[in-house]
Amino acid sequence: MMRRKLLLADCYLRPLYPNDRDGFPLVYGLAVFITLIICCVLAVSSAVQDSSTMDEAVHLTAGYSYWKTGDFRLSPEHPPFAKLLASLPLLWLQPDFSPSSEAWERADASPISSAFLYSNNMSADSILMTGRMLVIAQYLLLSGTLAWWVGRKAGYAAGFIALLLFGFEPTVLAHSRYVTTDIPVTLFIWLACISWYSYLERGGYWPLIRTGVLAGLAFATKSPSSSTTRYLSIKRLSRMSRCRLILLISGVLNRGE
Repeated sequence: MMRRKLLLADCYLRPLYPNDRDGFPLVYGLAVFITLIICCVLAVSSAVQDSSTMDEAVHLTAGYSYWKTGDFRLSPEHPPFAKLLASLPLLWLQPDFSPSSEAWERADASPISSAFLYSNNMSADSILMTGRMLVIAQYLLLSGTLAWWVGRKAGYAAGFIALLLFGFEPTVLAHSRYVTTDIPVTLFIWLACISWYSYLERGGYWPLIRTGVLAGLAFATKSPSSSTTRYLSIKRLSRMSRCRLILLISGVLNRGE
């Protein structure tokens, strides 16, 4: 009975997802580009006006300390990849990192991050905006790949509507400017899911390797929660039809992390 229901669902959903389009018309590309510019302006303008959250200071300081010392003692509750990525541009700016020996021995992230952000040789706004710009770039990449993939699978109108609904969704916009793990882990889960879809369509070693790398980056970005493990369970994905995977992808973008 379950198999019959899945086959019936495939029959109904398959017309919604026609064969891949080889290219995009100029009008669609311009519409997506202009929409992403507007999303970027909204994210950057709000980031400039927002003060630091507690998580942002800790994430940036921890990531920079990983680069400078090779010691991962600060903020061990989440894997390091998102923190390393957000703090990467700070290597060019070279802010001072000289925590007190007592706080460093205790791995006390709160006073270390506060001193790093507000008692440095450069302004707190400069340090904060440098990290935030990396997260905003990931938000734009997530939105752009959504428009690209949906446009290929469901048509240009559907792709543009998906971009509008996701890019201007208040919760997504709110998280798009903060140095946290939410946007990065959503990006890597999304990319891993559509990469797996590509493997189901065409097979081959490259889509399979790419899916494994992207899934690994998702697990290296945020501590595996029940939803992350559920989304990226290879045993589960391997048994899915393409249409069921499309429903899973929709759930990823709807729920985030």
